[in-house]
Amino acid sequence: MFNNKYNINPLAGKTRLGAKHTPLSLDLMSTWRKENPSFLGETHSPEALEQIRERMQGSNNPIFGKPITYSTRKLICEYFSKPVLLYDANTFKLYKYDKHKDILQYLNISPKILVKYKDSGLVFRDKYILSRTELD
Repeated sequence: MFNNKYNINPLAGKTRLGAKHTPLSLDLMSTWRKENPSFLGETHSPEALEQIRERMQGSNNPIFGKPITYSTRKLICEYFSKPVLLYDANTFKLYKYDKHKDILQYLNISPKILVKYKDSGLVFRDKYILSRTELD
């Protein structure tokens, strides 16, 4: 429909993995961030957290009224209870975490980041390799 003139990334819609920004794009993003500082590294005040909590209650909650079946709960429990292996990328020393929650707290990351790096073979923070299975 658009003759691919808008999708300059050959993997558009699938992943950004491996895509590189041009130096001009990087400069533009840097300038924009300096003019429009983000919330990165900051935290919400307790009052703001309470307002967010109140706003997401009842029918405003995206999963309000949607029952979670026993089988769905079981799947979620199984997925997040599998052990995660953390390797030091330099020494290949192994650290084993029995639950996702533990490694998320240790690395101070979101579950999305864990899913992205687990079993991808990518080195996380130039220091760690995350895996579900033992590496050779």
